[in-house]
Amino acid sequence: MADKIAFYIRLSAEDYDAQKGIVDESDSIKSQRILLKSYINKHSEFNGCEIVEYFDDGTSGTLFRKRDEFQSMIEDAQNGRFNCLIVKDLSRFGRDYLEVGYYTELLLPMLGIRFISVNDGYDSNNFKGTTGGMEYALKNLMHQLYSMDMSKKTKSAFETRRKAGQCVMSHLPYGYRRNPENKSEIIVVENEAEVIREIFEMAAKGCRATEIAKHLNMKGIPNNSKTKGIWDTKLITKKIHDEIYIGNLVQGKIEIVGFGDSKKAVPADPSKWTITKGAVPAIISEELFKAANANFPVKHRKVGNKKTVNLFKCGYCGKKVHNEFGERYGCRDRFFTSDTKCQSVKMSRRKAEKAVLDTVKYACCLMLERFEIICRQEETSKDEIKANIKALESEKTRLEKSPVTLYKQYKAQVLTKEEFMLAKEKASIRLSEVETQLSELAEQLTATTEPVIEKQDLTDCALLKTYDGEKLSHIIQEVKLYGDDRLEIIFKCDDFYQSCLKTLEM
Repeated sequence: MADKIAFYIRLSAEDYDAQKGIVDESDSIKSQRILLKSYINKHSEFNGCEIVEYFDDGTSGTLFRKRDEFQSMIEDAQNGRFNCLIVKDLSRFGRDYLEVGYYTELLLPMLGIRFISVNDGYDSNNFKGTTGGMEYALKNLMHQLYSMDMSKKTKSAFETRRKAGQCVMSHLPYGYRRNPENKSEIIVVENEAEVIREIFEMAAKGCRATEIAKHLNMKGIPNNSKTKGIWDTKLITKKIHDEIYIGNLVQGKIEIVGFGDSKKAVPADPSKWTITKGAVPAIISEELFKAANANFPVKHRKVGNKKTVNLFKCGYCGKKVHNEFGERYGCRDRFFTSDTKCQSVKMSRRKAEKAVLDTVKYACCLMLERFEIICRQEETSKDEIKANIKALESEKTRLEKSPVTLYKQYKAQVLTKEEFMLAKEKASIRLSEVETQLSELAEQLTATTEPVIEKQDLTDCALLKTYDGEKLSHIIQEVKLYGDDRLEIIFKCDDFYQSCLKTLEM
């Protein structure tokens, strides 16, 4: 008999359409709760049981790690907070065949938790020692296939809507929002539209992006981007190139690939973009758009052209510093705001590059001189660490399989439930210890292995006559600039460089 019951209810994003009559109301949060309570009321064995409810709102059944309430439920299950889990059907629990199988056929039985899927007529108490039969497995697989099919149909529906000129963007650009009374209609936000017009007018007059950004920041005008409300050259340039401000929708720049927890967003090929002219209200005229863009041409780097590598960063904000007219380096943020430490970050380009070149040449000579010595000293240590890692990895593999092995012993009555739970807990603790030890040894191996640079790179940099950012980037991670002509060089092989210094002290 169960004395603590858990209800798991999931409402997917698609279920919200039930309010519009598109999806059956039976999937709503209210109906799922009623169904589950009705089930336990019809079974006297559940009388007086404590009920705890877990509810994921608007999440896909193909995702497991990103469902917060689901993860909390599994954690509570492992801590023994309940011993019976009830869902409306398998599709509410999840739509990934392998993941659902792992939880319902291995983890929950291992924890001694009864699993009931009401509409599927499945109760794990009726399938002791089995997986629930072919019907159960087929239903589980069908839910995943259904989800994959729905994903394809959803993508197709979005593509159809884009080609029909409808806006399917989740976040609209600055200056626009959806009409609260008609979500399919895009309307202009007038106060933001005034800012957009000001940006284009300044650009058309020949103002640089830095001037426009500083002007907006000085006026205290925030933006809705991820730059903490600060306008910068990148954001200004992006606005000036965005055709939406003359009423043209450009969609499909990003596409989703993969399935479930492994899916990700990647840039789409430009040939797949959907461009619909006149789809939204224009904020500016085409003449103003062309005039502004004439002063902000899209820069295309020609194939074969060598890209200049900028190693210098602001020591305070971490952004790449700007090469001002080829004469000095300075933090970009000092152009946009007046209240920042970045104001002091400026240094003669010639002085900064000479300081880096002189320091790096000395460091490279030192590392070349001690290269073979350090490598020989560390070879023995490396072999010992590798041997320890191999042994621990073997133990880790055994420990990861132990839950299944122990569960089989429990089912075969070789172990009692108490012995099984104790052995499982010990294996879990030891697995955590092994993983920690492996992590520490991996760090030691990285610290004691040969430098992450080639000996030839050290030689090339040691022989440099003039500053070459591309070659220096092979051994330098970054150069931080601070005020008062102070800089800090971060080597990619800093641990090895420090080892070279220590050998000189011996």
